[in-house]
Amino acid sequence: MQRNDVNSSRQKICLVSCLFSTGALQAQFIPVESTGLPYHIIVSQVFIDSAAAPAGTQIGIFDSILCVGADTVEYAGQENIDIVTWEGSANPYLPGFAAGDTISAQLFANIYGTELTMAADLSIQTGNGTFGYGSYTVVALYSTSGLAPDITAITEGVTLGPVQIGSSDTAQVTFANQGNVPLSVYSVAADTDLFAVSDYSGELAEGDTMALNVIFSPADTGQIAGHITIASNDPDQPALIIPVSAQALPPTPVCTQALPDITLVEDSGPDTSLVALNDHFTDSYNSTLAFFAFSSDTSALETMTLGAEALVVEPQSDWFGAADIYVGATNGSFTVYDTVQVTVEGVNDAPGSFALETIDTVYINLDNIDTDSLALAWGTAMDIEGDPVTYLFTAQLRAPAGGAVLLDMDMITTLSPARIAYSQLAELTAAQDLVSAELQWNVAAYDGQDSTLSSNGPAVLVVDIQGILGTEDGVLPAAYALQQNYPNPFNPATVIRFSVAAKQAASLQIFDITGRLVKTIINEPFAPGEHEVTWQAGHLPSGTYFMQMKSGDFVKTRKMVLLK
Repeated sequence: MQRNDVNSSRQKICLVSCLFSTGALQAQFIPVESTGLPYHIIVSQVFIDSAAAPAGTQIGIFDSILCVGADTVEYAGQENIDIVTWEGSANPYLPGFAAGDTISAQLFANIYGTELTMAADLSIQTGNGTFGYGSYTVVALYSTSGLAPDITAITEGVTLGPVQIGSSDTAQVTFANQGNVPLSVYSVAADTDLFAVSDYSGELAEGDTMALNVIFSPADTGQIAGHITIASNDPDQPALIIPVSAQALPPTPVCTQALPDITLVEDSGPDTSLVALNDHFTDSYNSTLAFFAFSSDTSALETMTLGAEALVVEPQSDWFGAADIYVGATNGSFTVYDTVQVTVEGVNDAPGSFALETIDTVYINLDNIDTDSLALAWGTAMDIEGDPVTYLFTAQLRAPAGGAVLLDMDMITTLSPARIAYSQLAELTAAQDLVSAELQWNVAAYDGQDSTLSSNGPAVLVVDIQGILGTEDGVLPAAYALQQNYPNPFNPATVIRFSVAAKQAASLQIFDITGRLVKTIINEPFAPGEHEVTWQAGHLPSGTYFMQMKSGDFVKTRKMVLLK
């Protein structure tokens, strides 16, 4: 609907005077007076910034620059507002619509607290299509203020925790108004009671920022997800959603009753006196507790738990002293500890095991009788407490086959071996007219309180003195002989008889029990046959002596006893 506008100076002056008259201060749009026939502009709807125009919005309908009709929106969203204009004529100096005219519209409204006059896009929807009496055109009006609040989340998401049940955690939600008019915040709310957010409503000036506290107070464990909703007058985002997540953990278990200390005796075995651990540890959330224990000295104590019922404590073998056991109760997330002092009272431990170094036979002859001794040795017995160890050595020399005891001795020593002189063994054996005897011996280790016998005792060995008495084994001349002296025992003289088979040198010597040469009676050639010699021993002490004859390959030794 356009026409060529030809306006006189009078018309323009009249328009200006209309718009800026006293009445114009009361109403934004003042139409010129009607001079033609009524024509209806039906406004089906009015939108400002894509929202229904608020109540009080004024509508002005223009023919070019002339306001030819006006009305006011009584309530937001009002429809079909009838604005009466008029039909024009062919007279270009008269106002009104005619063929070729341009219909335009303006709006005056309070937008976000700012009064604005805005051009409106006029959309013709239907109508008669001609200007005439009672005719109408249905239009819709659309306008943009250029003003709007803009709520923007500074905090795009909030994460709280982990936090234990019974406690809380706080974070902040921050948002800003990045629009060019104040932002009206209507409400702030969380979608769950687990998140408490600051209750806020009011205006936020353009460019300002607001920080609100979010408090998480869990009632149950696990991962919690929710959101904070901020309602405002932002036309594009009336509900700002900020996601919130949190993690809740169970409370820390509590040791409600101290665990008692434990006193044990060394090597007494496992102890289970500490029972009913659930009576000592609790969890306010009623979580199932798991128990464990470990020792401050793993070389001393072995520990283990049996469910929630008992703690088993087992000291290491031979250990005594004091050590701590740390008992823990856990609900999977948190652990509480208590300390149990374990005192193990020491008892004396006998010396450790040791063995004898055994000998089967010892041979005594004239070459070693005076110089050597029987060395009976054993291993070392260790004492775990470090006590000094002494050894009790016992020995019995007996005639073979459980005969008479020839020697019964014992001695205490700190060293191995114990020694017995060959001469003593030979004298005792020979005194019983024996060629051998049995020596039974053993050793006990003693730490001052307890003793330990050898692991392989008693040991038995044979004492063989054939080497001192001579031998009749082998091939010897039949006429060579050394007879037993007579009398025997004797005092102070005795007769010794011997025989040789051929003329050759013969010697007859006397030895004491130690093997020391006492007297050479003869050492000269003898004619074949029997011979006799008397030996006077009045100057010698009582005791056992040995007479030995040598002639060629013949050697014979016999024992004699001097008694005074």
